[in-house]
Amino acid sequence: MNQSISVVSTLYHSSQTVGSFIKQCEKSLVKLTDRYEIILIDDGSPDDSVEKARKSNAPIKIISFSRNYGHHHAMMAGLEHASGDFIFLIDSDLEESPSLLLEFWEKLQKNLDAEMIFGVQDRRKGKITERILGSLFYRIFNFLSEVKIPSNLLTVRLMTRRFVDSLIQFKERELFIGGVWQIAGFKQIPLLVHKASTSKTTYTLKNKFDLALNSITSFSSKPLVLLFKLSLFINFITFAYVGKTVYFWITYEEPILGYSSLIISIWMFGGLLLTATSVVGLYLSKVFIEVKKRPRYSIKEIYDNTNL
Repeated sequence: MNQSISVVSTLYHSSQTVGSFIKQCEKSLVKLTDRYEIILIDDGSPDDSVEKARKSNAPIKIISFSRNYGHHHAMMAGLEHASGDFIFLIDSDLEESPSLLLEFWEKLQKNLDAEMIFGVQDRRKGKITERILGSLFYRIFNFLSEVKIPSNLLTVRLMTRRFVDSLIQFKERELFIGGVWQIAGFKQIPLLVHKASTSKTTYTLKNKFDLALNSITSFSSKPLVLLFKLSLFINFITFAYVGKTVYFWITYEEPILGYSSLIISIWMFGGLLLTATSVVGLYLSKVFIEVKKRPRYSIKEIYDNTNL
């Protein structure tokens, strides 16, 4: 095959796996082509991942960020620097085996009109709470957003040059790459993948919550619409209650009693106002971040041992 392949991955606390990852990538790549490269994005990793990667004789390019910018920005940076005719994106933690490249390649050859083959988990890993929260995230996102993403989506995927060229045109700073993959369009085909549990995740509960919040506010305006509808409903109930009270006061001379209803009303409207202000503030912060057009990442160093 004369076509070239780029393998793109990220490094963050990857010291224990990066050496084996590179070897397994090469083992699969040589079965398909002799023109390949391995792009590794050092996302401010605090360990010796880069030093271990440099010991390899494989054709690798290591792009080191000046600090940690996050997994999604690191993946996009790797795609922007890949030069292959086909790009295989995969995490370096070996939870998804680099040998999957052969399965993805075979699937793509059987579907030549497709631009991307992407992996989905056969069964979501983790404890029951993690599985429930993961499932809940996909349900909420797909309910609120016009962009629908498949449940249990994985990083691993094989993409054509045309798809990647389209993908890297998306320049948002508040990046949710799962949504961007979908809105890029083209024919995309899922492939069932078994994901191993070889390492402890670096995504904390806070990271996951922030990601969920970012993804929803980046791809949906429904929270604003729902707030507007809720405010209309509460106003209707309020005016109906006021009308009922005034009617009884005029007709039956029934006095308007107590502070309890007043306090409840204040708390209810205060809570609604605070919620509405917070949601609007989230969307305004998105606009504030995007209009400044700050670079999505800063590169400290590039190590290049490739020949593509």
